[in-house]
Amino acid sequence: MAVKTGLIFLISGFGGSVLSSLFIRNSVSVGASGVLFGLIGAMLSEVITNWTLHSNKVINCIGDPV
Repeated sequence: MAVKTGLIFLISGFGGSVLSSLFIRNSVSVGASGVLFGLIGAMLSEVITNWTLHSNKVINCIGDPV
């Protein structure tokens, strides 16, 4: 699980930086928003894909409390 999360982290971070440099040419942008959106998107796609397997759907959508 940690390897998969790490790969999603790296790929979404690289993809966010590339897309940012392609669309915003006049300024430099730095941040982790691409990584965060990538991780949230991966989490939501997992929940939607396995929707019937989850017993408490609301907790799985907002995150499991510690």
